[in-house]
This record gives sequence, C-alpha cells and structure tokens, in this order.
Amino acid sequence: MQPVKRSDGKYEERLEDNWLFEYFEEPQTGLWRVEVFQHDVSEWTSADFSSLEEAQEAAHNYFAQL
Repeated sequence: MQPVKRSDGKYEERLEDNWLFEYFEEPQTGLWRVEVFQHDVSEWTSADFSSLEEAQEAAHNYFAQL
C-alpha cells in the first residue's frame, strides 16, 4: 500500500484497522522519520532514512516481526 499525504505534510499508511504508520521528512536534516502507532499509542519510532521508501521498508520490517 502506498502512503497517503496528509494536509500537515506527513504521510500515513494504515494496516489491519488498528495500526498507523506516519512518515515525515525532518526539515533540518532532510532525512525521514517513521512512527508506528497501534490504537493511537506509539509503539516504535526510528529516524535517519534517506527516503520515504526506506522509512516505509523499515516500518514494514518492524511490523513483520510482531
């Protein structure tokens, strides 16, 4: 599934109705961050990805290990 860009500039992707992945580029560094939420509770975050695709791959790898 492709992430959808929101009006706040972040990208989001939903999985299994209760998981939300948020992706955004840090303005200061130009690197990407990902945050994974389950039922609106933060579960995992990571930063310093060179692209949205790389951040998305990391989020999917995290989710696959659950």
